[in-house]
Amino acid sequence: MDTPFISNRILYYCEWMTKLVCLNLVWIGFTLLGGIILGIMPATASLFYVCRKWLEGKGDEPLLPAFWQHYRQEFWSSQFLIVPIIMPIGLILFNMYVLLPQTDWLLSVVFYVNIGMVFLYCCFLVFLFPLYTKYKFTAFKLIKAALIFGCAKLHYGLLLLITYTFIIGISILYSSLFFFFTFSGLALCNSYAAYFIFDRSTDV
Repeated sequence: MDTPFISNRILYYCEWMTKLVCLNLVWIGFTLLGGIILGIMPATASLFYVCRKWLEGKGDEPLLPAFWQHYRQEFWSSQFLIVPIIMPIGLILFNMYVLLPQTDWLLSVVFYVNIGMVFLYCCFLVFLFPLYTKYKFTAFKLIKAALIFGCAKLHYGLLLLITYTFIIGISILYSSLFFFFTFSGLALCNSYAAYFIFDRSTDV
């Protein structure tokens, strides 16, 4: 049995778990620092920024200074991201609570349209923050690129949504994980898949 190899692998995974715990706590802290409403967008952008750096092999940079620097830089410029996140939710809720009760004969059509919109919206979100942290797009081009990738890579979006569901389900069963792994784990999985796709695409 190769004891040094096993020890190195255990040490490697423990190091990653520690990094994810720290990143999750830092994300929560900086979201609260901005009063949640103003803090969640720059904190999430910084979360994905750190994940990108880790995946690029630049994980030696101290976490807190890197997060804080990016958080300050993106505090105001990232606030617009709330618009493409909130608006589709409003449209979906409008369909559910206004159109559905008034269109009995179109009930099934509106219902399935709503399901399709929710799925496309989730695929759009999968690419929104990775694109924002990797490329210097204008707001319009960022939203357009996220929509294109979301529609063109539906199979990847579906796999990521299954992964999201699994991680969130585990976090619900073991609520303590919410504070230690949930958001950093989601962001790292999301970033890994998104950058894998970007590196193999010529359309960005």
